[in-house]
Amino acid sequence: MTPRHHPDSYKLDDWGLYGPTNPEICRHVDRFALDDGLRVRQIEDLILQALKDRLALEEARPTS
Repeated sequence: MTPRHHPDSYKLDDWGLYGPTNPEICRHVDRFALDDGLRVRQIEDLILQALKDRLALEEARPTS
């Protein structure tokens, strides 16, 4: 899954199968699902949009 070297390559390789290792992420997902009634797809869309927004910021940043 991660062709380039990264210090967390093994975690990135396992991400799709096991999900995040940070329990705070799971707590937020639970809150969105159980307290706010969001479906998994809606929660994934929120996460995806946040990642795309961050990527756009990084790509817009001038390089030195």
